[in-house]
Amino acid sequence: MKKCFHKNSCFLLFSIGITLLSCQNSSSEKTMEYVSEKSESDPEMRWKEEFDMLKNPTTGKIPYGIRRDELDEAATVRLKEEFGLFSGNAYVFQGPDNLGGRCRALAYDIRYNGAANRVILAGGVSGGMFRSTDGGLNWSRVSSLNDINSVTCLAQDPRPGNQDTWYFGTGESLGNSATGSGSFYFGFGIYKSTDNGLTWNQLVNTAAGSQFSFDFQFDFVSRIAVNPVNGEVYAATTNSIIRSTNGGNTWTNDLGAFGGNSGGITDVTITNTGIVYASIPGRGSAPVANEGIWKKEGGSWTRIAGGGAPAWFNTGNNLGRIVLGLTPSNQDILYALYFNGITSTCLVPAIEAELGRYDRNTDMWTDLSANLPDEPGCLSGNDPFAVQGGYDLAISVKPDNPNVVFIGGTNAYRSNNGFTSSMQTTRIGGYVSAGSYGQYANHHADVHAFAFAPNNPNIMLCGTDGGLHEGDISQSVVSWNLRNNNFSTFQYYYAAMDPTAGSDKYIGGTQDNGTNYRNSGTNSHIPIFGGDGVSVGISNNNINQYVGVQNGIVYRRLSTLNNGFINANLTPADLSANKLFITLFHLDPDNSTVLYYADFNELHRNARADTVSINAAEANRMQQITGVASTIGAVNIRSFATSRGAYNAATSKLYFGTSNGRIFRLDDPRDCSTATAPVEINAGAGMPNGTIMAIGVNQRSADTLMAVYSNYGITNIWFCGNATAANPTWTAIEGNLTLPSIRSAAIAISDGQVEYYVGTSTGLYSTTALNGNSTVWVKEGAGSIGNALVIDLKIRPADNRMLVATHGNGLFVTDILLPVQMGKFEGQIVNDKSQLYWETLTESNNKGFDIEKS
Repeated sequence: MKKCFHKNSCFLLFSIGITLLSCQNSSSEKTMEYVSEKSESDPEMRWKEEFDMLKNPTTGKIPYGIRRDELDEAATVRLKEEFGLFSGNAYVFQGPDNLGGRCRALAYDIRYNGAANRVILAGGVSGGMFRSTDGGLNWSRVSSLNDINSVTCLAQDPRPGNQDTWYFGTGESLGNSATGSGSFYFGFGIYKSTDNGLTWNQLVNTAAGSQFSFDFQFDFVSRIAVNPVNGEVYAATTNSIIRSTNGGNTWTNDLGAFGGNSGGITDVTITNTGIVYASIPGRGSAPVANEGIWKKEGGSWTRIAGGGAPAWFNTGNNLGRIVLGLTPSNQDILYALYFNGITSTCLVPAIEAELGRYDRNTDMWTDLSANLPDEPGCLSGNDPFAVQGGYDLAISVKPDNPNVVFIGGTNAYRSNNGFTSSMQTTRIGGYVSAGSYGQYANHHADVHAFAFAPNNPNIMLCGTDGGLHEGDISQSVVSWNLRNNNFSTFQYYYAAMDPTAGSDKYIGGTQDNGTNYRNSGTNSHIPIFGGDGVSVGISNNNINQYVGVQNGIVYRRLSTLNNGFINANLTPADLSANKLFITLFHLDPDNSTVLYYADFNELHRNARADTVSINAAEANRMQQITGVASTIGAVNIRSFATSRGAYNAATSKLYFGTSNGRIFRLDDPRDCSTATAPVEINAGAGMPNGTIMAIGVNQRSADTLMAVYSNYGITNIWFCGNATAANPTWTAIEGNLTLPSIRSAAIAISDGQVEYYVGTSTGLYSTTALNGNSTVWVKEGAGSIGNALVIDLKIRPADNRMLVATHGNGLFVTDILLPVQMGKFEGQIVNDKSQLYWETLTESNNKGFDIEKS
């Protein structure tokens, strides 16, 4: 994070993810222009934080094949609807239906004519495959809810008579929400459709556990191409290119050697005459001898770049991800754009990529690197041309003009002379200018894909971290239209609801897409704060909204003000170098003037977050409870929960969990002395090391808690019924959920009956009967939420509404209907009096029902 404070009346604050420009005055409000910013360090910092919370604490690794295994286990869990005895919850999508998440895969149907055929396909990296039949105006999900398809690439069979056949690949090894072999978002092979993208089936030999010596050959598929001459399918996988001659039924390694680490992102493209080009990076390759760009012509591969030739082409660890772009109108010309290993800073500004053009007729390369975008001045992650380690890297050539070339990094650019000079290059998307992190109108930073309309080469679709954008690229200044209607791929981190009963106003912090607000009665959300979204909060009647960005920044925003108006900075002074990337704070939903904040092992509070002065000294924005850090040691605070109900000094509690599996209670948290030490409530309970990702509190009893871990390979779900006792006891209640990562927890209660919910990496589950590690969980929302990652749960006791936030498919709500206990009365007459017995129906192991007499 970069901070620059000036001691005069105006200051400029730069932070990773947001820029705030402000002038202080004597009024009670502060006017701020805020805009999204992306830093080259963002993907790496996010990966590390998420990897730490997913890895097995004992091995330090995420188990190989865990995605396959946890989905297999999820398929064995019964659906609540199957019982027929219970009133199931109805989960209703709450948007956003106007905003999209990261899109790396998009393509027009080759037969697209703008009239009878307006089919486009696009995929989200954690949302699945979507299809439009009206030119991108509306989208429908066409991949199964039972998979989380991390779609990264897409290809159509171009041969006449075979054009209803499509393939999509999965597994994003650069930029996803976890890093490490076998982690949650890694791929699940290749899927195929033979009905023009309406239905999809996994190619069985591409699932984990295939015939390859290393089971995860298909965990990362970065590109698919179909040979227009013979229909052979090529897949670019980790450090290797594999080929199928029978429509994906079987595969053979064709180039390179699978192995190394997940940084070995490859590419493949094929000319109309069947010449295949492929790229293999040097970073993470195994062996490095395979690095470079290759051409397959006449049945054998020849390296045309790498291994020391041409001289401008880097080798070894300097050779990062390489993307290839054929020239449609002259397919003897190939462009190659690659990450050169440089991470630019404004102390030493440098272009982060190299660009070359290959001419097959002469077998020669032209180095165009010097003409890549480098506008006057410097703005980190924006200019000079930045690609964030290859996270955002794309190149494409206009179908009807070989001199019009498009490249993408954090920004999108167009060259009208094939980058033969820098004079005809213009910025057409991403950030609005080289001097600002403001977003280009209706576009988004971090560019991943381009596609041209087959009936009009002037119409382009662009896939970014903000979803889909359509523009007329013949314009000197390209104007874009968002094309995200029901492209439901938003990746939430945290969400909150207005505490007022009956309100349908929600707010959420999202990956790469800031903080967004749902107003009453519409699923079209309003972006209200930039950067990477983080924790959020809403006060009663939506008077105040609490927002932030990565690396610790927190603000209060008046909901009645226009976008960009903030009336208080709540960020504590002197943030720790070990602070969380995804900023963690907690607004007490029942006492929404009170805000708690985590800065590594420090706990801060503000008892009147709603009225803190705009001009308050930095030290007065938040008050540190110094007794916390001295008690818990050098660990991260990772989760918060407060007891429910109106604040009471004798009964109100703050609970927090740490990154090493400890849970603490702070009594009278709003008003206690700053020197107060928290009470560790799970010491000696036999609970594992790991990340306590969420704590659920019974709304009627601060004694009753559920705590969940996000790590793989440990017992993840725990229950405590005496959390305020001198020696609380904990019981493992994981039951039949032994494999998934658990991310969220909530406890619902109605008429004395309690239901427990957990959000996991394979969806949402509930139970009404805790039975230790024999607890039986059932699946919720199978037809709506499916196996989406449920990352946050919030319950409003006033009307028993639960907000469900997913990391990939948006928001859902349900008005909880607790299961009805089913049974019958039996009776007899004894001494002229009736005696009635209630016989409860319970599920038996054989899925029938036994009789238990109470």
